[in-house]
Amino acid sequence: MKTIIMLCSYATPEFNIVNLKCEAAKWVLVLPVETYGLMPIATQGYFDEIIPLKELTLASVTHAIRPFLSSSEVILLPNKEDILLLAAQVRQELGLFGDQVDYVERFTDKTLMKKRLQSTSVDCAKYVDYSSNDFASLEDAIGFIEERLPNYPVFYKPCDGFGAMKSGLLLNQSELRQWLIDCDHQRYLIEEFLQGTMYHCDSVIFEGKTLIECVCEYAWPCDQFLSGRPIGSIILAPDNPVYNRIISVNAAVIEAMAPKNCATHMEIFHTPDDRLVFVEIAARAAGGRIVDLYRRQYTVDFAQMHLQCQLGIKPDVEIKCDSDYYAWAFLPVQAGVVDAFNIPKFSSYWNIDWYIKPGDVFDAEYLDSHTGALFVKENIAGLVVIHNPSYLELLADFNVIRHHQFVNYTEKG
Repeated sequence: MKTIIMLCSYATPEFNIVNLKCEAAKWVLVLPVETYGLMPIATQGYFDEIIPLKELTLASVTHAIRPFLSSSEVILLPNKEDILLLAAQVRQELGLFGDQVDYVERFTDKTLMKKRLQSTSVDCAKYVDYSSNDFASLEDAIGFIEERLPNYPVFYKPCDGFGAMKSGLLLNQSELRQWLIDCDHQRYLIEEFLQGTMYHCDSVIFEGKTLIECVCEYAWPCDQFLSGRPIGSIILAPDNPVYNRIISVNAAVIEAMAPKNCATHMEIFHTPDDRLVFVEIAARAAGGRIVDLYRRQYTVDFAQMHLQCQLGIKPDVEIKCDSDYYAWAFLPVQAGVVDAFNIPKFSSYWNIDWYIKPGDVFDAEYLDSHTGALFVKENIAGLVVIHNPSYLELLADFNVIRHHQFVNYTEKG
């Protein structure tokens, strides 16, 4: 009998495990103690055994899993991007079947992605792969970067980062110089700054074939969430002129990157000069509330399909379009004392789940302490979901969400 081990990080499973139990197997959940404390009782009942760990490390996870090896085949499935590499390292350490380190790095290291796409038709932003260890002096680093990226602003992000963490914009050489002085020894991707509209394209790949592709438009690029702008997305209508172009780019990226049985999440910019510029692709289901958006819009579950593919089960994809169109957004927490909520007038049906309340205080120290994982509840003021049978009305309301100040803050006294 197989033992299927779910490895979870900062979030508990968000899918119906009952639907995955198509064969006799023991289901085990390994997760941090603090995440276990947030886990609903109903979800706990899905598992035959739960192992809370003080922290997730190669040593601790390997130690927790090793006892299962003697009696069964073990399959290790991580649930979030931040532990994909850890899961691959555990597989390598224990000789487990599944995605190995070199494969996972292909979809988590942004420099490796760009190098793999160099000989294709896919348009990528010009970039520099930077580490302070590569240069003898600050001036050498600046000269190297400006030779390849002569125009400001430039954008930086960790080569192996996720969720727009530790990323930002540098407007001129002075800001670049200061950032290089303050920079840690992590490898960073410094690239030309892209402007325009950002989209995501989500797919499911099984045995080399694409089973489904869906496209959405982001409210704002993800890195702007900590600057006070909402992160969210709206279904992109297939008759939108850019829809089929994005699908074509996604197909080219998938061909070059060769994802195995999994969901994929690609991000792309449509620039003012009509370029479609690849940003990155992940071999996993999307984050935020994107999976929930597709559940509502098309009655398909990308998280579930991803795990089915990982288990060697071909998902039964049956798209059933809802009569309404959908959009969602996370509203960011901002510095100050929460005074009141300011809800705009929507034409669409709407719902807001608030994670904060009047009187709550958020200072700079609080905001700085919750940048380890960007889209966690501590950084989110509320979740907005809207739907409408009219796509034009929905889009108008989504544009309101992009720009509206939903929470009034006062200065901390």
